[in-house]
Amino acid sequence: MSSVLTIRGGVPLSGRVTVRGAKNLVPKAMVAALLGSEPSVLRNVPEIKDVEVVTSLLQLHGVSVERDEVSGDLTLDPKEAKTAHVADIDAHAGDSRIPILLCGPLIHAIGEAFIPDLGGCRIGDRPIDYHLNVLRQFGAVVDKRPGGISISAPRGLRGAKISLPYPSVGATEQVLLSAARAEGITELSGAATEPEVIDLIAVLQKMGALISVQSDRTIRIEGVPELGGYRHRALPDRNEAASWASAALATRGDIFVEGASQRDMMTFLNVFRKLGGGLAIEDDGIRFYHRGGKLSPLVLETDVHPGFMTDWQQPLVVALTQARDGVREPVRLHRSAAPHGGHHPGPPRVPRQCPVPVRPAQLPPFGRDLRPHQAARGRLRHPGPPRGLQPPHRGPRRRGRLPRDRHRRHQARLRALHGQARGAGRRLRPRGGPVSAGPVKRGTSETAGERFAFAVAATIVRPLMNFLMAKEWRGTERLRDLPGGGGFIACPNHCTEIDPLTVGHMLYNHGRAPHFLAKAGLFKPPVLGQIMRGTKQIPVERGGAGAGTSLEVARQVIDEGGAIIVYPEGTLTRDPALWPMKGHTGAARLALKTGAPVVPIAHWGDHEVFPRYAKRFHLFPRKKAVVLVGEPVDLSDLQDRPMDKTTLVEATDRIMDAITALLAELRGEEPPAERWDPSAHQQSLHGRDVERGSKAARQPNRQASPAEAPDDAGRSA
Repeated sequence: MSSVLTIRGGVPLSGRVTVRGAKNLVPKAMVAALLGSEPSVLRNVPEIKDVEVVTSLLQLHGVSVERDEVSGDLTLDPKEAKTAHVADIDAHAGDSRIPILLCGPLIHAIGEAFIPDLGGCRIGDRPIDYHLNVLRQFGAVVDKRPGGISISAPRGLRGAKISLPYPSVGATEQVLLSAARAEGITELSGAATEPEVIDLIAVLQKMGALISVQSDRTIRIEGVPELGGYRHRALPDRNEAASWASAALATRGDIFVEGASQRDMMTFLNVFRKLGGGLAIEDDGIRFYHRGGKLSPLVLETDVHPGFMTDWQQPLVVALTQARDGVREPVRLHRSAAPHGGHHPGPPRVPRQCPVPVRPAQLPPFGRDLRPHQAARGRLRHPGPPRGLQPPHRGPRRRGRLPRDRHRRHQARLRALHGQARGAGRRLRPRGGPVSAGPVKRGTSETAGERFAFAVAATIVRPLMNFLMAKEWRGTERLRDLPGGGGFIACPNHCTEIDPLTVGHMLYNHGRAPHFLAKAGLFKPPVLGQIMRGTKQIPVERGGAGAGTSLEVARQVIDEGGAIIVYPEGTLTRDPALWPMKGHTGAARLALKTGAPVVPIAHWGDHEVFPRYAKRFHLFPRKKAVVLVGEPVDLSDLQDRPMDKTTLVEATDRIMDAITALLAELRGEEPPAERWDPSAHQQSLHGRDVERGSKAARQPNRQASPAEAPDDAGRSA
């Protein structure tokens, strides 16, 4: 295997690759062969450093290791296992951390083990105390010597009850390899359950081990006196698949990864899609590609399985260099080399929407910190202020003043916490003793004045909408799953003048501040104008240069993570049955310029409360408005095409088709085969009358009603 990689960049990566066996399983499965009395065959083995190190160590201990150069299969025969010379073993000091897992199998095979100093990737302190404590509980005697560790078990290894304080993958594997032939029953609680751990259990089970996995991270192993060999194909490497996916995203490429497993990569696939990547999952692999436009920022924390694994963050950080944010890692990192040859001190700064800007890599978290991603995802219906921060020695209900000595003990941590808050543009304030942060923001980098204006408007509008009608909101989880929780363009159908209130109410209640393109006349009345300007609504001057300015302001709101509501129809639908009519191109133009996702929305029922062009409300019997949020419209294939009439019309048709399909689902009816075209029926583009040959039809330049303004700005631009 060559030790030199030559990379010539500058072009998108595209094509088809095949992933080999998981690096986090194959070396462990090779070690497991030591436990058997018969040869074992391991298929789908990658050519990596860890495999070379384990192969050499096994051969030093008398294990025959043969590799088929064509298929890559390994045949391991442990019949001649023996004690290796300490000097030979010491030659591998610092090469890998895998040798620690040889302890249990070597004790079973030859009665003793010597482990050289361990290497591995630099991720801060990675002590092997878990491994040594596990071996001691099995009855092993651990003797630390210069250059390594000598381990023996004069009475053999015996089963034990073991509880891990942290679901360590390595410690879990140590228990499995040591307990499979230990005398008695071993019960391990707090075990890691990564796919590679489960696959190692499958290997041991093929050899004759008795292992059961329970739902509460407990593994029960009944020791057996002898094990046989195995024939096993290693599961595909999800780390390699994630690396290819990140490379496709970083280079705006398109890569089909043969062998990638959706089941084992579900968490990564969700993050990849939120970031702005595209997926096509097939039976034999997954296609990863860049959907076009800008990548969205996200807030991400690594965690134990089934969370986002630590090994995924290195390749993803490369792709995140093309976005506006980074990854939060709760383990102190030394994996990314700094330009001066050192190492980065920690992860990027937590973004501004984080309610409590704590970097877990620098400060241990308090007992009841509100996790940053809870606010960043906008999952709370009424977020409000986060929970108070509690020092670790205090229970969740114990508030009040700290004793003087304990307060002094935590002063340094609190000062550091305040410093991080100031660095992220936030302020911490006391609340009944503990420290809490300001309220959670709603989607964009709004000023305090804008948030106050939204709060005033919500105080008026929300009770009014609750009084007028009952509500049912469907598909709102799709707002959370947008790439990075960033800005987007909402495109609803338009059948009554109160549509903006219905859609705005839904968005605001789900943590998304609504921004409408509204006609300029609404900004002139004193009170209404102040609210419109205060909530950053966007004025539209029809038919003039102001339309282009409106689009630029809309683009700015999207870049800040806001929600722009655009009515593609440009006015209330003229369709007699209230189906969406032919759309204008403003929403498509804005989407293709900004790369923001277009979210179709359909609503039905509010037209019964206030019918189209009505003069009064119909409150009784009580009506219900249903709002359905759809999946973002795929316009990725149009991003690189010229923005001419053909492209804009095609994009607009896709948006209108998505809205119509959602409305058909709400109504339970089939939409008309052909979309209503006002010009074909001699109707005006704007105005209140919908009748054929009406006065409005003879005055096409007549100013529109408030609800008609939004999309026409994009069309005029």
